[in-house]
Formats: sequence, structure tokens, C-alpha cells
Amino acid sequence: MKKLSYFVTFVIITIALLFITRGTVTAADLSITGYNLLESGKCGKNVTFRVYGKNIWADDEDYKIIVSGTGSTYDYKDDEGAPMYYKWEMANGYFKVGSDGDLIIEKGITRIGKYLCVDIHPKSITLPEGLKSIGEGAFKSQSSLTSIKIPKTVTTIGAVAFYENSKLKSITIPGSVTSIGRGAFEFCDGLKTLSLGKGLKTIGKDAFEACWSLTSVNIPDSVTSLGSGAFQSCEKLKTARISASLTKLPYGAFSGSGLTKVIFPKNSKIKIIGSYCFSFCRDLKKITLPKSVKEIKGDAFSCCDKLRVITLLSKKPPKIKSKSVFDHTNTKKMTIKCPNMSKASNKKFRKQLKKIGYKGKVK
Repeated sequence: MKKLSYFVTFVIITIALLFITRGTVTAADLSITGYNLLESGKCGKNVTFRVYGKNIWADDEDYKIIVSGTGSTYDYKDDEGAPMYYKWEMANGYFKVGSDGDLIIEKGITRIGKYLCVDIHPKSITLPEGLKSIGEGAFKSQSSLTSIKIPKTVTTIGAVAFYENSKLKSITIPGSVTSIGRGAFEFCDGLKTLSLGKGLKTIGKDAFEACWSLTSVNIPDSVTSLGSGAFQSCEKLKTARISASLTKLPYGAFSGSGLTKVIFPKNSKIKIIGSYCFSFCRDLKKITLPKSVKEIKGDAFSCCDKLRVITLLSKKPPKIKSKSVFDHTNTKKMTIKCPNMSKASNKKFRKQLKKIGYKGKVK
């Protein structure tokens, strides 16, 4: 009888120790019915995380991760793995979080650090009001996330923050956000709808590159800086409305996109159409450039197979130096309309176009 009592005591102590090694159980932990506390720890000076799951011996497809505390989480490196990517080495294998769980970041967190959630793939992410910044790579390469609500308190979205979120279907950037970093939504190939807030000022390089399902974009007039390649390779992008505050369309901004319509507001300040800006826009048949345009750079309209009409609203001929502006575009079938140019300016423009090898009509 004593042996049985000793054995029972040993089992109880062993189980208790097992749970202690996973993390400290709190009242909040016990409130998640049906889940075991698998791990807990720090991921910021005043920030902790807790991982709950149902299956502690194998890949856990049904889990919950709760991040709580105040202030900022730590920054991590892209290749070192997030603290929540928990591996528990045991004689029988290991545990890791799967792709059907929930990540809940609680109120009090003001900044999500770099690469915080690398290698975890929750189906849902909850962000708190009061959050101000989403760091570089914070939610990079999430394979299960279909939507996320960005709080109206967020001001910056860092570089590659949502890079390669392949199942993300829609995103609304609130008016509080002033900056979207380099490649923030690059390769979100399932993204169909995008709403950009009216407080946005900067869209970084390659920010929405290769968002293959995106069909339209309205760049608000608050945007004063657009990075190179921002919407390149958006194959289904048919309509783009350009910010009235931009002074330059940068290198490759819409290269390789499916554009059929480009809208410049009447008060557009665009002065420069950058190199390769509309190159490989194979469905673009016509475009009207605003009166503010003063220069069109090399390959701006190269490989535009269907381009037939360019209307220039400027009174003076824009500067065109490069012979590659219409490279591999059949200019013999093109017409450039200049309704606001004087006869003298028109004549000067014809000579300029002849020098670069343009063979179409000028009206």
C-alpha cells in the first residue's frame, strides 16, 4: 500500500514539474477551457507570451498565443525564429505550433518588434487599439491569414511586415498610417482589395509588388512619396488613380501590371514619368498625361504592345532624351495628341520625337 502511495505521489510531482517547465499557470491561463499551457516567457521588457495547445506531443493545429504587457516587444532576426515558435525536445519527438491557431496581442502593446511572428502561421491575428507601430517582418510569410484589422492608432507599417501573406484577401489601411515600408505587402498574391487611408504619405519600394489578384488602386492625395516598383507585376491591376501630390512616378512603378486605365487628377503635380514606369503594361491602349509633365524617361512605355494613343496636356514639349522610351512598342500604330501646344511647340516636339526613332503620328 505504501508503494502505491509513493508511486501516486511520484506521478503527481512529475506532472506538476512538467507544467512548471512549460510556464507559470495564472488565473488567465486556467480560463482557456480545453487548452494546456505549453510555454510562456518574455518577448519584451514588459511583455510576455503564453502558448496554449491541445496536443502536446506533435504539431498542434489548434492553438492560442497570447501576447500581453505594455510597450514594445523585442526585435528579432529573420532567421532566428520567433519566441513563440516553440520546440520542446523530448524522447518521443517535439511540439510546434501549426497553421490553424489564433494570435491575440492584447491592449497595452504599442509596438510589434521586428520578425516577432516568424515561423508561426495563425489563421487569425487580433491587434489592439493603442498599437502604434508594426515592425519590419512582424508578420512575414503567414500562410493561413486571410484578413486582419489594423487599428486606427497605427502610424507605421514596417518593411516586409506582411510579405508573402499568400492568402490575405483584403486590407484596409486606416487614415492614421503615414508610412508603408519597403515590400510590406509584396507577394501577397491573393490580395484582391486594397483601401489606402487619407493620412498616408509614403509608400515604400516594392510595397505591393506581385499582388497578382489586385484589380484597382486609389493612391490618396496625401501621398507625396511613391517607391520604385511599388505596384509592379500586379498582373490583374486594371485601374490606378494617382495622387495629386506626387511630383514623380518612379522607376518601374507599374511595370508588368495589367493596367488599362490610369487616372491623373486635374490638379496633378507629376513632373517626371520615371524609367520603366509603364513598361510591359501590355493591355494599356491609351493614357492621358497631365499638363504638369516635363520629362519622360527611358523605357517608360517600352513593351506596351497595345498602346495606341498618348494625350499630352502640357503646353510645352516634355523632355525626352532616351531612344528607349518606346522600346519594343510599335510606334507606327501610335498617335500622340498635344491639344494644348502651340504650332511652334508642336513642331519642336515632332523633331524631338524623330530623334528618338518615334514613327507614329503627332497631332
